[in-house]
Amino acid sequence: MDKKTFAALCDLYEKKLRLLRNPACLKCDATVRYPLSAWHVGNDFQKSPRRLLFIGKPHRGKPGKIRRSGVLDPRDTVDRLKDYSWPYWSYTREIATKLFGDRDRGWDAIALTNLVKCTRVSGGSSVDRTTEQMVRSCLIDVGALSAEVEMLKPTHLIFYTGKLFPVLLSEMEIEGSSNWHDVKRTSIPCGTKRMLWWDRKIRTSWGTLRALVTGHPERMKKEAFTRAIARWALLPAN
Repeated sequence: MDKKTFAALCDLYEKKLRLLRNPACLKCDATVRYPLSAWHVGNDFQKSPRRLLFIGKPHRGKPGKIRRSGVLDPRDTVDRLKDYSWPYWSYTREIATKLFGDRDRGWDAIALTNLVKCTRVSGGSSVDRTTEQMVRSCLIDVGALSAEVEMLKPTHLIFYTGKLFPVLLSEMEIEGSSNWHDVKRTSIPCGTKRMLWWDRKIRTSWGTLRALVTGHPERMKKEAFTRAIARWALLPAN
């Protein structure tokens, strides 16, 4: 992520949203209270006609440098993790490679962030302890993800959040509207398993925004999972 984009995100978190200092954050029951910046915004993200923003579950611990405001700068951590074989990183990069034809070009064309900015999971645990209050506070009351979307203007959102309080996703506003249209809500085969498949869209000032809600890629067959999402991203917006 280049310095200009990261500085703009920090202005968003620290000045506009006032993370940790606004009333919703003060009431939130997150226990590791260091808001994580977007993990990554590719250097070519804004130039791409197909702009994918991947949205994950809350992180573990404090994966980055802590700024004076308490916001975490994850850039050095991402440089270390992006080539790991862990499904979150390797499956996401494979989706981008399938779409853009090259591993490095794909990485430079996508962005990654989290549904919730803080967490209840320490660095040594893999148990998801996200509460409904955390999701409501961050997603609805603060509108952190909505603000990131409105700033970055993606064409596609890919949620790896599965069954993490999906009813709240219906309340998520983009430019003041929560008028989402469901295209399909089902599950589809993924190897010997099935993956959640909630296909949605909403009109924005920059065009139709497509959204796919599915589960975390862990324990999913890599080729089937990445191929399904890449094919979805290639469908016409309308």
